Amino acid sequence: MKKNSNQGSILILSLWILTLLTLMASSLSFYTMLRVKVLRYRMDQVVGRYLAEAGVHWAMLALATRDLDSYESLSQGWSNSPSMFKEKMVGNGKFSLSYSEIDLDLGLQTYFGIIDEERKINLNTAPKQVLLELPDSTEEIVDAIIDWRDVNPTPERKGAEKDYYQDLDIPYPAKDGPMEDISELLLIKNITPKLLEKWADFVTIYGDGKVNVNTASREVLEMIGLDDSLIEKFMEFRHGPDELPGTEDDGSFKDEGSIARILFEAEPLSSMETSQIINLVSKGLLGVKSKFFRVEATGMPLASLRSGRKVIAIVEHVQGDYVKIRRWLEK
Repeated sequence: MKKNSNQGSILILSLWILTLLTLMASSLSFYTMLRVKVLRYRMDQVVGRYLAEAGVHWAMLALATRDLDSYESLSQGWSNSPSMFKEKMVGNGKFSLSYSEIDLDLGLQTYFGIIDEERKINLNTAPKQVLLELPDSTEEIVDAIIDWRDVNPTPERKGAEKDYYQDLDIPYPAKDGPMEDISELLLIKNITPKLLEKWADFVTIYGDGKVNVNTASREVLEMIGLDDSLIEKFMEFRHGPDELPGTEDDGSFKDEGSIARILFEAEPLSSMETSQIINLVSKGLLGVKSKFFRVEATGMPLASLRSGRKVIAIVEHVQGDYVKIRRWLEK
C-alpha cells in the first residue's frame, strides 16, 4: 500500500512539473515571438527611413535638372507630377513625395511633388507692415521679431532685446541676426507653438525675400499688399482656361520686370493696380524665381506599410546641378 502511495505522489509531482514546464515553454515562446515582431517592426522602420531618404535624393536629382536662371511655376514637373513622385518602387519598398494645401476655391488638395519656399513670406527680410498681416499678429510680436533678427541693440517700440531674454527664469541671448531655423520663432517674446502652427504655411526663413508670384497662395499675396481684385486677376491668369492650378494651360510670369505688362495683356488693369505691382517689385517683395524647396518624403517597406517613415528636408539649388540639403527632420 505504501509503495502505491509513493508512486501516486511521484505521478502527481511529475504532472505538476510537466505543467510548469509547459507554461514556461509557452511563456518563452510568446516572449520570443513578441521580440521577433518588435525587431521586425524596427527593421521595417529602418527600411522606411532609408526609403524616405531615397525620396529626398530623388527630389534633389529632379531639381538639379532645372534651369537655375529660369522662373518657377506650379505647372512645372517638380511641383505636381504623380508619375514622377507617387509610389516610386525601390527594392523591397516604395516612396512618395507629397504635400497638402487648402485652396480657397478647391478645398483640401493633395499634390505629388515638391514645395518651393519662396511662395511664402520671409521672416528675415519682410517689412513690418507685411508681418502685421500674418494671422493673429500684433505689433508686440512683430517688433520682437524685428529685434531678434536685426543687429541693432536698440529695441523697437514694443519689442524685446537682450535685457528681456536675460531676465527670464532660464535666460538666453537674443539672436541679433537672421533666423537659421523656423523653430527659432519659439524663442521670441510672445510667440507660442499655437501661433507658429497658424503661420506654418505662410512663412519661411529661406530665400532673398521676394515672394514668387507664380506659386504664392491668395493669402500670401494679400499679406504682401495686393488688393482682392488684383489677386483674382493673378489667379485667373495663373490657372488658365481650365481654372485649375498646376496644369499645362497655366499662365506664368517669366521675369519680375514684366509682371505688370504680362498681366495687363491678359487682364485689364487699373492704374492703381499697375502701381501696386510696380511698387512691390521695386521694394523687392515680388519675384518669379525659387531656389529653396521643401521635400516631404514618405518611405514604405512592402513588408509592412504601417512602418512608413517620413523625412522633411529643405534643399537649396545652389548652382548648376549642385543641390544642397539645408535642413533635415525625421518623423
